[in-house]
Amino acid sequence: MYRSGISVLGSPRAGIALCLVGSLAAFCARPVRVACAQAPAASAFEVASIKPSAPGEPVRAGVEMMANIDPRMLYSINGRRLQARGRTLAQLVAAAYQIPVREIVGPSWMSEARFDVEALIPEGQGLPERGLDRKAFDTVLKTASEMLRTLLAERFALKVHHEDRRVSGYILSVGKGGPKLTESGPGVWPPTNNDYVNRIKPGFNGMQMDHCDMVQLAIRLAQLLGAPVDDQTGLKGHYSIVIQYTYTEFLEEAARPSVLRDAMSDYGLRLAAGKIVAPFLVIDNVSRTPTKN
Repeated sequence: MYRSGISVLGSPRAGIALCLVGSLAAFCARPVRVACAQAPAASAFEVASIKPSAPGEPVRAGVEMMANIDPRMLYSINGRRLQARGRTLAQLVAAAYQIPVREIVGPSWMSEARFDVEALIPEGQGLPERGLDRKAFDTVLKTASEMLRTLLAERFALKVHHEDRRVSGYILSVGKGGPKLTESGPGVWPPTNNDYVNRIKPGFNGMQMDHCDMVQLAIRLAQLLGAPVDDQTGLKGHYSIVIQYTYTEFLEEAARPSVLRDAMSDYGLRLAAGKIVAPFLVIDNVSRTPTKN
């Protein structure tokens, strides 16, 4: 069961975006979830640098807007090189644990100062240009996140624990008529075609989730809604799911629940508001200033 929480760092709508190779609309990958991280992970970058961002340097509006949609988009990986520029400490923690900022409980100053991170992934653990299947792609993400957790523990003395809380959110279940889903085969990264575009009606935008299970669907819905989603479908398969919407209606956060409820109804699924138990990452210790490179 996937559960996504609510932020107590800054605005409850605040979030994160992680610039990763490829199109968000054409790829669905499972964020890394970990049980606890009191001690640094075993994995580490070959070399890494953390510096305060240049004063007055503009923050990309697109990245900030996507903050609550996909924490994987907070950093980029080019071969063995990982880069995250202009990120707050809260965003770096979210990227390291692959969770939205809303799931982090910590001091508000973590959302203020910004940092630039440059790191080198060890040989053989980076991102090849092509031919990477879904499982291998997830492995690269998991490894990079573990290395970032190690880096934050070393440079910011970061210590955390996980805690569940009962909050308002959404429940994803099977509708009365049963599921209307088509099983899909394993995908390859990067995508080799744009067939999903042909399934989007003229005048609409949309996103496709290929070879996506219900856990991944709940994660994506939680990211789009900015609220936790509990998967209670009991479905175990992998499916190709397309969500269509107009840009204007989806831009309004208040309209998204209705848009997504209709989209789920097309697949015989029900998305309803309710109380659920959701996980939070609680900051036990963190330094305002990183140790020297």
